[in-house]
Amino acid sequence: MPALSSKPIPAQPALDRFAGVDRATADRIKRGRYPVTGRLDLHGMQTLASTATVLTLAADPKATNSIDAPQAVVPVTSKVSGVTPGFVYTVPANSIVVLVLESR
Repeated sequence: MPALSSKPIPAQPALDRFAGVDRATADRIKRGRYPVTGRLDLHGMQTLASTATVLTLAADPKATNSIDAPQAVVPVTSKVSGVTPGFVYTVPANSIVVLVLESR
């Protein structure tokens, strides 16, 4: 598995955590306590595709999986279009989001 970047990440006042960037795939991994809309600065990617895959795990903070409800909290895969080096994206509340960026 590729290592995550060890570079310091600038403070994001509305984000609870920024987990990292996978250098091999440029996946951005974020966790937010509240919905956050922000501009992602991807200007270092020279051949950025206009679509990306989004893996989202979002639920009520008290939600859990159990034997009776093993699928109560599951990741959802979706696509986002309009990806540019400075595109705007909203991270849902109480979520972990992996934004899988692709090159053209």
